Amino acid sequence: MFKGVLIEKDQQGYRADLKELDDAVLMDGDTLENVATVIGLAQRCDTAQRLLDGQVRGRVEVNVNQF
Repeated sequence: MFKGVLIEKDQQGYRADLKELDDAVLMDGDTLENVATVIGLAQRCDTAQRLLDGQVRGRVEVNVNQF
């Protein structure tokens, strides 16, 4: 068990809650691999949509000096 932010989407929209989660809810694969991704400003909108669609794993850092 671990504490994590769970983002869920239903007919009312998105909601995020801090919850006690079981390891079984993690996506398949090594969760320590590619923990952080650095993107440039030009990628932020596309990445935000992928994040909302549940297609992004790990932390995303926006480098404001990179376009």
